Amino acid sequence: MTTKQFYNLMQDWLGSRTLVDKTPYYSLDMKTLERAEVDFENPVCIHLVRHPYGMIASYEQAKLALLLGRQYYTDKLPFSERELAELIWIVCQQNILRLLEHVPEDRQCCIKFEDLVNNPQTTVEYLCQSLNLDFQPEMLQPYKEKKQRMTDGIHTASRMIGDVKFNEHKGINAEVTDRWKSYYKTDFLGDITWQIADSFGYQRIQGEWNIIGKIDRVREKSTKQLPTILDQLSDEKVDHLLSTKLGQLSDEVVEPLLEDMKEKDKK
Repeated sequence: MTTKQFYNLMQDWLGSRTLVDKTPYYSLDMKTLERAEVDFENPVCIHLVRHPYGMIASYEQAKLALLLGRQYYTDKLPFSERELAELIWIVCQQNILRLLEHVPEDRQCCIKFEDLVNNPQTTVEYLCQSLNLDFQPEMLQPYKEKKQRMTDGIHTASRMIGDVKFNEHKGINAEVTDRWKSYYKTDFLGDITWQIADSFGYQRIQGEWNIIGKIDRVREKSTKQLPTILDQLSDEKVDHLLSTKLGQLSDEVVEPLLEDMKEKDKK
């Protein structure tokens, strides 16, 4: 049968219950997203959003490149896991936003991960209102009775399809909101990523954390910006960079930089 026919069959099995399909991979394919508007009658779109750094950290820790993106590891597209994660975040968000341009506002609902873990009840109540559902306290206990959550894999010994860390959680934990800050110490996101993130209310990293990220991005490419960037740092931070970051640069980058710094000292 066709995909549409099979979904119809599942809806028949569900009776009065509502079919919810959460398949993140669909977001990579615009045509797949558009099919939801074509094959279903007035579907409600729940747009799940997370800070790009949070998503990238989760992607790397869960080794999702093994499940998603292996086809991009080729000689023509030699992306690292981190680069691939950022690209996936960009493409998914761009596709979702394009789809929502043609979806009436009363059929779309945006839920931010950070709001959900910091204010779970308020966020879930908002979601319920969007879906015309009654709020139930059990909705705030997603890890209760785990065996009934349909998280098992296709086979007895297979890996679950979904959040691979699901069984490690005991409850909604607000501490995970900014946990990525302990993994990343420099701002490596591209401008396109920040433009999209800004539209969701995520602010660009400021201060020395961001400056070090700029140095990472110009490494091996241009030395002209480095003296200007270094001038924005404290003496302690410059000392740290000289012993760590700058030690990773090639001679072609370091030598012109040192010459420029010597000229400044003379002046």
